[in-house]
Amino acid sequence: MATSLISPASIQAATAAPLDFREVEYLHTGDAALAAGRTAILAAVAIGSPLPDAIQILRAAGATCRPDRHHPEAIKCLYRQMWTDGDATDEVRWTTSLNSESGRVTDVHVDREVDSRVIS
Repeated sequence: MATSLISPASIQAATAAPLDFREVEYLHTGDAALAAGRTAILAAVAIGSPLPDAIQILRAAGATCRPDRHHPEAIKCLYRQMWTDGDATDEVRWTTSLNSESGRVTDVHVDREVDSRVIS
């Protein structure tokens, strides 16, 4: 009989809904979007999870990830999208920074920026 060990992080990842930045943007606005995004990202990328898994989760959600040029030990992931509503266009940028030690996520920082423009 074979036995395998399953970590709590892998159970959480297997049972959690996939990370979806578009859904967060669709359902929330302003500060509520940032709070909902942080909650969704931390649900998908648990502290203590393997760094390669965390990167894969963010990439599957549409983010691009690479080492932070100012802090090479950290990984910075960027997700961008455009929203249009009538004459207004918003460019939304989500930046997720992953810090790690011994190949495991130790800290997750999430930021959201919106550039709004009116098309004339």
